[in-house]
Amino acid sequence: FPSHDNLGSAGEKAEMIRKQTENSVNASARFGANIKDIIDLQSGLNDLTGRSNVFREKDILDLVAITKGTGMQNEEVTKLVGNMMLFGSSIGDAKDLVQKTVNDTSKMGLNSSKVMKSLAANIDKMDYYRFQNGVEGLKKMVMASEKFRFSMEGALAAADKFRTLEGLLEAGATRESIVTGK
Repeated sequence: FPSHDNLGSAGEKAEMIRKQTENSVNASARFGANIKDIIDLQSGLNDLTGRSNVFREKDILDLVAITKGTGMQNEEVTKLVGNMMLFGSSIGDAKDLVQKTVNDTSKMGLNSSKVMKSLAANIDKMDYYRFQNGVEGLKKMVMASEKFRFSMEGALAAADKFRTLEGLLEAGATRESIVTGK
C-alpha cells in the first residue's frame, strides 16, 4: 500500500483528518466521551444527512458537549443536530440552540433534559407542521408542553385534526355543545 507521502494532497488530507480525530478524542475524554461516542455521533450524522461530513475538532467537541451536557443519548443528539443540519444549520448553531434552551428552561424552572429529549424526538416533524420561527417555534412548543404538562403527541394530533375541514367542524361542534350544554 502507498504511504501518505505517495498520495499527494489526498494523503495530506487523510493525515489532517487523522490528527483532528486524535486531538478530538483526547479533548473529548475530558467530558467523559470515548472513541466509540465520537464514531457513533459522526456516523449517525452522516447517515441522517446522507452526506459524508468531515468533522473539525470543534464540531466533535460541540457534539460531545451537547451529549454529555444534556444527558441525551448519542442517537438523540444525532437526530436533533442532523435534522438541524438538513435545515441549513451548523453544529455550532445546534450547540447554541441547546445552550439557549438550557438557559430558558432553567429560568422557567423546567427540566432541561426532558425538554431537550422531547425537542430531539419531535424535530423531524418541524417541516411537516411548519412551526413559526422554525426550530425556535418548536422549542417554545416543547417548553410549553413541559410547563403545562401536556404531551407533544397530543398537541400534534390536535394540529392534525384541525388541518381538515371535518376536524374543524367536529371541534367547533364539541365546543358549541360544551358552551350551550346541548
